[in-house]
Amino acid sequence: MEQRDYKYDNRLNSDRPEYFYGHSASSFRYSLSMDHSPLAEAKRTLGLDPDVSHLVVLGGSRINDFMDELVSMIYVGDDTDSEISIICGSDKRSYGNLTESLGHIETIHVYETPDTLSRILDSADLLLSEAHSIVASEASKRSLPLILADTGDPAQKELLETLVKKGCAASGHGDTSLAELCIALLSDEPRRVRMASCWEERKQT
Repeated sequence: MEQRDYKYDNRLNSDRPEYFYGHSASSFRYSLSMDHSPLAEAKRTLGLDPDVSHLVVLGGSRINDFMDELVSMIYVGDDTDSEISIICGSDKRSYGNLTESLGHIETIHVYETPDTLSRILDSADLLLSEAHSIVASEASKRSLPLILADTGDPAQKELLETLVKKGCAASGHGDTSLAELCIALLSDEPRRVRMASCWEERKQT
């Protein structure tokens, strides 16, 4: 049985208001209730329901190896009917396989590198990826909660551990633990807001 290794900052389970709202929650693109927030508007531009959670998965050299199993587990286990967008990048093999196996599902969208990538990220409630600096940069711009795949790559370790410690991200190892984290966070809006607030705290330091 796969070892399930979750990592996240203890503050994410806190009920303290400063961790729930951060320093300037009203300015977040992520919001609990604002129907006309930037997040809601970004979803509308893509034809997505603003009231439905949107998971964006950015593929990588390692995460692509189990992407099919990972997304299938999220789809089966998630009871919130979330939308899932998968960005395969230049990996045409993964794009072809995922299009064939999952492309028929209405709530799953498979892309190579779409022209609308920026808008897709703007519309995300949760981002799953590997720990790369460009991923952190894009997430930081949007105060976007992150789930990072712990691939064992030494080049990713420092960034992964830093973001987890700051509370901006959670991490898991392997398809099962990552899927369970995604399912849990897609149904836990308050925890996502707390993670978003950690980006704001990080920007203040």
